[in-house]
Amino acid sequence: MIRNKYFSILIVCFLLVSVVLSGCGGAQDAPSADEPVADEPVADAPSADEPSEDEAKEMPTKLNIAVVRYGTLEEPWERTFQEALDRVVAEKPYGLEISYDQTESVVGEDAIRVMLEYAESGRYQIIWSTEGAGVDYIQTMNKEFPEIIFAHPGPEQGLGDNDAWVQNLVYEAAYLQGYMAGMMTETNIIGFIGSFPGAEANTEGNAYIAGATEANPDVKVKVTFINSWWDPALAKEAAIAQIAADCDLIFPKVYGAFGS
Repeated sequence: MIRNKYFSILIVCFLLVSVVLSGCGGAQDAPSADEPVADEPVADAPSADEPSEDEAKEMPTKLNIAVVRYGTLEEPWERTFQEALDRVVAEKPYGLEISYDQTESVVGEDAIRVMLEYAESGRYQIIWSTEGAGVDYIQTMNKEFPEIIFAHPGPEQGLGDNDAWVQNLVYEAAYLQGYMAGMMTETNIIGFIGSFPGAEANTEGNAYIAGATEANPDVKVKVTFINSWWDPALAKEAAIAQIAADCDLIFPKVYGAFGS
């Protein structure tokens, strides 16, 4: 197990990015007249998450991140990640000066090559793959570079140690979308368009189908995979084909199907 103090601090910084990416909570309601109001904290009392003086001396002052993207900033997931990362950079958590470099539109062997180049440079403390299948790449190099955090989203289980893994619970929303589709469809035929037939898309697709059939046992779901993480033209073709097959509601897991 990695016990390096510097590594632990970087884990905290990684989690800050994850929280911002997940979205901020709404404003808190004001207490009612009947509710007791907590006493104001003592002005010079440290907050619960404020580091001690000894911890502060050991904390890094700079953090370099490498981002490996499977798509471009046109893709909503990539754009959302970028906006979240920029907010964290601007906030300078714990006084960190954060910088990042990025490479777009790389998957498979290209992604492994780019991640390896970033790792071998010795410049980066976090290498973040925005592709859900990034765990496959991380398995090839995380033990070789134990001082680097390899981060990725997706439904796969994390590898532990220096593998920082984020699970996206979007299947919960997909179930509700399927339930609404099952109630709203007039043809009893709805569609789902995904990237690859793997865990990244299947969790949402299966939840969508479960919700639809729960609301409407007679509904039929047409499923199409375009076998690409990023191909708006192919996604549009898939949507047009499903519409021609009488799908009146479509769940597009990939960018490009809207506007068909």
